[in-house]
Amino acid sequence: MAKKKKQKRSNAQLVLLALIAFTVIAWLGLLNNKTTQTNERADLLSAADEFEANEIYKMAAQKLERYLELEPKSYDTMLRLAEDYFLFGDTNGFIGSCDRAISIDKTREEPYALKADYYIEQAQYAEAIKVLDAAERVVTNNPKLKAIRDSLHGKYVEKYLSATELGEWIDNGKNSYLTVGSDEKWGLVLQDGKSKIRQKFGFLGAYSEADLGEGIAEGILPCEVDGEWYYIDLDGDKRLIGKEAYEYLGAFCDEYAPAQRAGTWGYITPKFEEKSFIYTYAGAFSEGVAAVKKGEMWALLDSKLKEITSFEFDDISIDANGFCARYGLVVVRRGTKSYLYDTKAKTISEKGFDELRMPASEDGAIAAKTGDFWGFIDRSGKEILAPEFEDADSFSMGFAPVQVQERWGYIDASGAMVIEAKFFEARSFTSKGVAAVKSNSYGWNLIVLCEYDIATGGLF
Repeated sequence: MAKKKKQKRSNAQLVLLALIAFTVIAWLGLLNNKTTQTNERADLLSAADEFEANEIYKMAAQKLERYLELEPKSYDTMLRLAEDYFLFGDTNGFIGSCDRAISIDKTREEPYALKADYYIEQAQYAEAIKVLDAAERVVTNNPKLKAIRDSLHGKYVEKYLSATELGEWIDNGKNSYLTVGSDEKWGLVLQDGKSKIRQKFGFLGAYSEADLGEGIAEGILPCEVDGEWYYIDLDGDKRLIGKEAYEYLGAFCDEYAPAQRAGTWGYITPKFEEKSFIYTYAGAFSEGVAAVKKGEMWALLDSKLKEITSFEFDDISIDANGFCARYGLVVVRRGTKSYLYDTKAKTISEKGFDELRMPASEDGAIAAKTGDFWGFIDRSGKEILAPEFEDADSFSMGFAPVQVQERWGYIDASGAMVIEAKFFEARSFTSKGVAAVKSNSYGWNLIVLCEYDIATGGLF
């Protein structure tokens, strides 16, 4: 019995010794493996250093990828890998490595800055802005990102536009429409320059989205073809035509559209009922007011066809569609000076200017000419920028077109030229960040501020 107990103790001791031996062997193996991996890491970084020194970036990237298999949370190595991918032209590898660095630590600005700089170099400005927007939500200390954001000021892309003549932009909140012409034929394009109505009309006016009854609540445009005037929809199909022969039809607004018949101007309803055909000119309504002319003098009319001023003005500024009011202001001329009025026919400022442009935005400065040069005033008539430009138009989206040495560019609110003066002509930006420019002496194109660029997912 004692012999059996002794044998059991001996067996237990052997098992314990075996377990101890196995643990020691496993620990030694683990220690050896760790030492081997440490050596491998050092060898991989050393090899990457050598490849980078010899500008063999693809091989350097392969070594760093292997290193990151061993140390997947190494932020600095991930950034180094991104730079190597960039240097040998692997865009997917570069962007992917930046994203992997962000996943390791999303609060650091370096990978965002690398991605944003890359997109800017590729003129993919909207993509750069997406990266910057994402970074600014999580990165607290971001001087590099702020500098990159500042570098986008005034950046744009140019869109081809087949047109030698331009009308005016009409913005209905969802889309902007521009009438364009070539070879005396007019059509309609959207804000990205794509054709909406092909150029086939002798005249094409402003699009109106007002509910005019007769099943045409989606809107219509006045047009002329071979001397005949009528209204079409946005598909270019005929929608309204009168029984009389008109010499001009304008845009509908506030239930009325201006019209000319037998040399006299007045207003029509959608059913072609004629009202107040007593003028030598009648403009379209905008913001509840229209400009009308008798003889050589001008007055303002309200939407009820009531004259709210006498015929006291030598001129009232209108655009290509006959609208006189923009953003609550009207430009009138008395004698040799131009003045700002509101849409209730009240004088904004008693100070007159040699010329005034119509406002181009709700809060942007207005181009004003004093003597031989143009500067800018605010809505109260106070000077914002002194007159120093050969020509100018009003501010919109923080920029204004100005002419310097017979070429047009764009300044910002400080007066600094932020878009080079290289265009033959230039218009103000729309609320969608689009402006028409002449890059040569005969044709118009569109430029789009980078954050609104449709080609890279902007705000169109």
